[in-house]
Amino acid sequence: MDKKRRDAMNSWLSLRRSEEGLDLSLDVLYSQIRSCMAKVKYAWLENRRHKDELRIFSNWVNKFGFRLREHSRCELQDLLQNAEGKVRDVDEAVTLYVGLVSQGQEKSRDAAAILDKMREEKRAVIGKVAMSIRYSSKEIKHTGVDVLSYDDISLHQL
Repeated sequence: MDKKRRDAMNSWLSLRRSEEGLDLSLDVLYSQIRSCMAKVKYAWLENRRHKDELRIFSNWVNKFGFRLREHSRCELQDLLQNAEGKVRDVDEAVTLYVGLVSQGQEKSRDAAAILDKMREEKRAVIGKVAMSIRYSSKEIKHTGVDVLSYDDISLHQL
């Protein structure tokens, strides 16, 4: 009787252990799925915001750029083109990341690292554009414009 009781108890414990292992595996998988979805969501939202900002910056350059020194205007236009390229690159990287997520953890981890690096580079370029616009605003103010306002730029195109 004791042997049967021990056997029943051991089979119950082994069944319980396998359920705990399954629960843990499902929890880890669910966590990975949520993290992938969050990465895609926030990369997309950030990229959309950066596209809108670049549109505003481009409109600003189109409206006030003729008042800048040629060197400043060309530098600003080059920065804008570089930033727009970075935004397109991040869009492509998000698409690739989504495609690689289903192909295994190692590939998705590498793709996530590359996506994060590209987003950091894009943020740096966008920051340079904003700083350049701020500097250029001072340059324009000294040539006769007292107040610069984004109200003058048509934002309804956004």
